[in-house]
Amino acid sequence: MNKSIKVLIVMMVAVMMAGCEVGEGELMKTKTGHLMYLGWTDDINGILFNIVEPAFNLNAWVQAPEDQKPEILRKHFYSNAVIDVLSDHTWRIRVDGTRASLRVALVNGTSLAETGAKMRLLYSKDYDHSVWANTVFVLENKGDGLWDFYSEDGQIYLQFTLGTSEVPESLTETPLTIAGAGTFTERTVIPHCSGDVCTEETRFTYLSYDIQQPFEASWTQDARRINWTSQFNRNDYFIAFSAGKVHLQALDEEGQGNAAGITVLNPEEIEIEMDGIVQRRKI
Repeated sequence: MNKSIKVLIVMMVAVMMAGCEVGEGELMKTKTGHLMYLGWTDDINGILFNIVEPAFNLNAWVQAPEDQKPEILRKHFYSNAVIDVLSDHTWRIRVDGTRASLRVALVNGTSLAETGAKMRLLYSKDYDHSVWANTVFVLENKGDGLWDFYSEDGQIYLQFTLGTSEVPESLTETPLTIAGAGTFTERTVIPHCSGDVCTEETRFTYLSYDIQQPFEASWTQDARRINWTSQFNRNDYFIAFSAGKVHLQALDEEGQGNAAGITVLNPEEIEIEMDGIVQRRKI
């Protein structure tokens, strides 16, 4: 099971527990906020390394002369990754032997390097309950190192500011800040069996975010924190943050849950504010 799924399930269990009067008191409250933050940053990592960075990698591959394409493919993608050319402006990156794929269509412009260029991106996996899989996203070059990234259903919006006006081949090659607001939706299918008869129950949980102070990326290769790698590119980095502030709200289908304010103090420590309780925690 993907780390983001596990974190969000644990997070929502904690949310339900914290919705009651818990004897552990203040520590339990901030632990819930901590889990909410870990779930949110895991989803941001998923978007960056499974969607945004492969789009930049693909753009470099598309723009390169034919004799340089094999080297770009070797440098940026795993050995079992395959790029299918579906049309003049549409490609599919897939992992051989799996159902994972990223469909990319350049719908405005001839290269992501052009201001106003837009890519439509659809990420699919072996399962369909990831918070960002099977959602159509748009990546748009706004110029001067500013990028809009949003889902066509209006649920997710992020704005990336890169430390360069050039299109990078890797996000980790340049400073990065992130702003935006939206909601990640988690779909969980729960089987119920009685004898030989089985039914399924689908539950939805929601993690909303409002970035109140832009998040500044802090790249790390700390093996302790790397629990998965991207399906498509060779990057084993895990994004942490050196600064930023976000308001998070986790809710179930009945609208029950918790809210937390998270301030990043440094790449290894955050400050959590919940119900008037303020506490620092190690990430």
